[in-house]
Amino acid sequence: MTFTIAPAPLQYSHTIGNLALTGRGFSNPYDITVVGGRLLYVLSRSNANQAPQGAVRVTICTVDEEYVGTMCGYGEDDGGLVWPTAITSDSEGNIYIADEHRHDVQVFNRDMISCGSSAPTAPALPTWTARPASRPTRTTTSSSSTT
Repeated sequence: MTFTIAPAPLQYSHTIGNLALTGRGFSNPYDITVVGGRLLYVLSRSNANQAPQGAVRVTICTVDEEYVGTMCGYGEDDGGLVWPTAITSDSEGNIYIADEHRHDVQVFNRDMISCGSSAPTAPALPTWTARPASRPTRTTTSSSSTT
């Protein structure tokens, strides 16, 4: 007979952040990633009215609530967010942000320089460099009928 000892339940510690449409704090925090065990990257997204006012962003703070800054903002250019859905990081400190509206994943290096996006139709990048990747252009085809 073997016995398994369950870990002790987690105890509430504290709350981080407050509601803020811009700047310090969060506006509808949606996802979070931790870099280096101390820095929190909190992905905020909002409705269409508040997004252009600064509500869509990534707020960077410490576990002790020290405000570090923000990155990204509302927009469709490289480095911009429209309807972000997830944020994660790797062991080198790179940040990856998925955006449902843009249909891509943007990559940022440790200096928060956009390394471009990996849209489904974009060519694969051989290395992550601190240069924006070419985004595919959208073309429309029109058909004309002859009568």
